[in-house]
Amino acid sequence: MMFESAEKRGEGRMQLRSVIIALAIGMNTGVFAGGFDDASAAYGAKDYRTAFSRWMFFAEQGSSDAQYNIGLMYFYGQGVRRDYAQAAKWYLVSAQQGDAYAQNNIGMMYHQGYGVPQDYYQALKWYRLAAEQGLGEAQHNLARYYHKGKSVLKDHVQAHAWFNLAAMNGAVNAAQERDALAEEMTPRQIEEAQKFARDCLSRDYKGC
Repeated sequence: MMFESAEKRGEGRMQLRSVIIALAIGMNTGVFAGGFDDASAAYGAKDYRTAFSRWMFFAEQGSSDAQYNIGLMYFYGQGVRRDYAQAAKWYLVSAQQGDAYAQNNIGMMYHQGYGVPQDYYQALKWYRLAAEQGLGEAQHNLARYYHKGKSVLKDHVQAHAWFNLAAMNGAVNAAQERDALAEEMTPRQIEEAQKFARDCLSRDYKGC
């Protein structure tokens, strides 16, 4: 299981979200977007204290990207003392706004019991929400839950299908885990799993 880094989020997307928030609260969009760019540049230069300070401003204004990044920096102790409880807090705030990366990460926090009580049901909930947005890593985590029967009935068909979808969306090792699972399945089960994956993809991962 992996935690997505702030660098992987993409500066373009973060800048766009900052402009949207600026419009909502009546701030100068150029200043707002520029400040977000400054935070991204500081993070890229490993000036974590500056990045943390500037992203915190945007996080408190409601930016889900900034909230995610603050959670990440608390998790890794970048520019601030490592604090899993604070990491979970900020991931959750971002996740509640619908951010798929934050949903996946708060799911992993619940899975591991980092900063929150270990709770596989909560982990499953957040993994599923992120998986329905097409996030490969969340689909991979959901597949593992079906494979191992964590908070859900063990289901090789569902597991194979989600491993397949995760592999299509770039999740590392998902294809290998799918193929290993296939050795434990009947040809009919594999056919059912492939049909499930096709149907799920056609529905854009919703209601699978």
